[in-house]
Amino acid sequence: YVWAQKDGRTFLSGKVTSDIFLDNTRKRIGPTRKCQWKYIDFDDVPGKILSCFVGFGTTLQKVDVDNNFQKYCEWLYENKNVKICLDNYKSLLHSDDLEDLLGLYLQKKFEYYILPSTNKQGSKLIEFELRNNHGEKACIQCKIGASTVGKEIFDEFKNYKIFISTFRDDDYDKYGTNVKTIKIDELCQWAKENKNILPERIKNYIKISKNI
Repeated sequence: YVWAQKDGRTFLSGKVTSDIFLDNTRKRIGPTRKCQWKYIDFDDVPGKILSCFVGFGTTLQKVDVDNNFQKYCEWLYENKNVKICLDNYKSLLHSDDLEDLLGLYLQKKFEYYILPSTNKQGSKLIEFELRNNHGEKACIQCKIGASTVGKEIFDEFKNYKIFISTFRDDDYDKYGTNVKTIKIDELCQWAKENKNILPERIKNYIKISKNI
């Protein structure tokens, strides 16, 4: 499957519809084939794909995916109306999705409250700050893919409760009593039990997934 963007819209192709030919109107392209493209709603585009279109990267990128991701692409392209059941939806999440999940989890379970303006601050070490009813400070850091959390956060935010969630599921609790690692599976299970407060994007992923 091939993903592409044009004029801010995202498209998915899974079928080649012609033999190789030379397009005389675009001679610099060389031998080519026609493909059948399908427009994909923004909320259906996996996070890994959205990240590929950020900034000015290479023209063509290879994306490593698991079976769930491959099955999801096939479902989007062929027919969203048929029933599908993924083993899990973790590989579909965007970094923003993980931030939403962790932020909502902390507000609901531990009565922390997000300070929205702090997600625009210059520091890239955290996503945003939170406070609880006692005025205690907290912050979160999320990492998708194979990314890890840098040790700088533990020094700069040593007076905060630090909540960390990563796709690698590394345990960061060893860095201090103020550090708490929230595993992805725990977040996903909580999300299933609290669907009413989730963004539509994550709700849709839960609908097509088995228990994790």
